[in-house]
Amino acid sequence: MSEREIGKQRRRSQSKQLLHCCCICGKLDMWDDNWSWFGSVKDLDDESAFPKFCSAGCKAAGGEDAYNVTKGMKQKAKDAEWRDPEPYREPERPRNYNDAAYE
Repeated sequence: MSEREIGKQRRRSQSKQLLHCCCICGKLDMWDDNWSWFGSVKDLDDESAFPKFCSAGCKAAGGEDAYNVTKGMKQKAKDAEWRDPEPYREPERPRNYNDAAYE
């Protein structure tokens, strides 16, 4: 049975890992040791947009305490991490000998 996607879905890599978007350069990639973020546990709990940086250069461009990152930049990056659900298609029924009677 095929699973239907309901609502927005997080973007994932080919290996099914979540993709994150840098709020400075817009790079969409898997999290690794080069990435960093600035926020609080409350931001995580509230699922609010918070700045993520893919490299030391982007973190420096964000400024100390992510001062240079606007709410619009954070929201644009968060929106890029989500996609619309895939359209659902009924799986084709396998053919059998009864199908010849209906052709």
